[in-house]
Amino acid sequence: MKESIKNTKLGRYVYRTLIKQKAPNKINAQDKWKTTLMEDSIDWKSKYMKPIKLTNETKLREFKFKFLNRIVPNNSFLFKCKIGSSNLCEFCNANPDSLEHMFWKCQHIQHFWTQFTSHILTPLNTNKNVCFKNIVRCNLLDVSKTNINWIVNYLILMAKYFIFRSKCLNQILVITVFQTYVKNRMVVEEVIATMNDKLNQYNAKWQLYKNTFLE
Repeated sequence: MKESIKNTKLGRYVYRTLIKQKAPNKINAQDKWKTTLMEDSIDWKSKYMKPIKLTNETKLREFKFKFLNRIVPNNSFLFKCKIGSSNLCEFCNANPDSLEHMFWKCQHIQHFWTQFTSHILTPLNTNKNVCFKNIVRCNLLDVSKTNINWIVNYLILMAKYFIFRSKCLNQILVITVFQTYVKNRMVVEEVIATMNDKLNQYNAKWQLYKNTFLE
């Protein structure tokens, strides 16, 4: 038994050593974010840990990882690879697509975030405005403080994924459709919580949203 544990620890040490040697010293995506956000120093560990703290949903965690590494596919990249037929934005069909355009600069995206603020944040008594930095970080409020901070940041993450999902499905961004998307997610989580006898955790997680929007 002791020999097995020793071998396991040795294997982990060798694995981590090889990963460090293989990992690039410079990650281009991080440099691009520093330029875009005009920040010299970014705590990347906390950025990558954020989705793990916000959700157990693999799909959202994977999306956030791709977003931070700037590998969420956009039409400009697909067109350059000769996969897409146009480099224009799927929503406005007027400007070249990019990560920044897809999630912030497009006029249709701006309208969606305005609706998100008035229909989601205002009822939750959150008076902070959404900006691109908040969207990148999924951190409008300090997640460590209260349930309202957690639900607001989680909804920003869901909204980002909803934008990307709508683009892929060629659907118009509508805030009521997003609210239905959130409600459907709540139903799924409630079923899973019931099966795993974790309804108390589920209610603690969603109670604030349910009290505000589902009364």
